[in-house]
Amino acid sequence: MNAGAGDIGKAAKRIRVLIIAPDGIAAARAREVGARLLQRPPEEMIQTPLSPTGRPPATHWLCENDFTPAMFARMRSFPTPNGTEVVDGRTAATAEILARRGLKRMGKR
Repeated sequence: MNAGAGDIGKAAKRIRVLIIAPDGIAAARAREVGARLLQRPPEEMIQTPLSPTGRPPATHWLCENDFTPAMFARMRSFPTPNGTEVVDGRTAATAEILARRGLKRMGKR
């Protein structure tokens, strides 16, 4: 997900957020919610493929971006069925957060 029009350029402190969604219905639903929240096309949402080995096939999808605290709170207020996670990226580096879940970006070793 990219920052939405109402979220860009605000002076508020930004939070690095990761959205990790399993492939299939969970990722499709997360894209729909992201598109509604950010007023952007669903195909622009959650585009980074993940897998346990870093090679195809993708088992999960990742969005990583900076959002205002208010937008982060809105994201976390939505139900996250089917294993989708909205993670506060301030807790660790992206690779470490993914590794804790047994995931790697595809194409990266």
